[in-house]
Amino acid sequence: MTSLDSFKSRKTLKVGGKTYVYYSLPAAEKNGLKGISKLPYSMKVLLENLLRNEDGRSVKKADIEAMAKWARKRKLEHEIAFRPARVLMQDFTGVPAVVDLAARMSQVQVQSNANHAKVRSFFIKYQDRLMYGTDLTDSPPDPKARAQNPPTTGNFTKEADDAWRSDWRYLATPLSQHIAAIKAEAPGLALPRAVIDKIYYANARRFFHLKG
Repeated sequence: MTSLDSFKSRKTLKVGGKTYVYYSLPAAEKNGLKGISKLPYSMKVLLENLLRNEDGRSVKKADIEAMAKWARKRKLEHEIAFRPARVLMQDFTGVPAVVDLAARMSQVQVQSNANHAKVRSFFIKYQDRLMYGTDLTDSPPDPKARAQNPPTTGNFTKEADDAWRSDWRYLATPLSQHIAAIKAEAPGLALPRAVIDKIYYANARRFFHLKG
């Protein structure tokens, strides 16, 4: 996939007879993203990732602009997607690397719509490092607060049940369903039962040393 490159930051670098593509933050700053040179290094990594993957769908121009706004306001009011090309999972610390699916299900569904087989294979390959979780909270919406979770409808039990059933349908069955967050249908992954058991409880029991 070629980035839309709204901020004209795509550059090439020739090394050892090979040509590599990268996205220059100084160029992006010059072309509209004022102040991004002051971002922390960790956020510069996120920003480069957004520039590289801008496709107008999972990563939009507004997502990239939100990072520049953070440099001025020191507050992010816009949720962004992060699509790593690779993840370094170090084990010399003795701390296991575990990925929590909370609040990221819609991003997974966007990617599985693009390449269903690849996402399903990822879940199976890394089944020992994934845990399902949701961050729904039983609290009334505050119009003055920055949105963290979808506001409750007045019936939290039903809202939570609908979210859990939707996620289960996506992970455990091949059935398609409309996902409002991505405005599209998303066919389920139909993961094997053994993988589902690990994602939903076995990995959590192992990671947190739970008994019983």
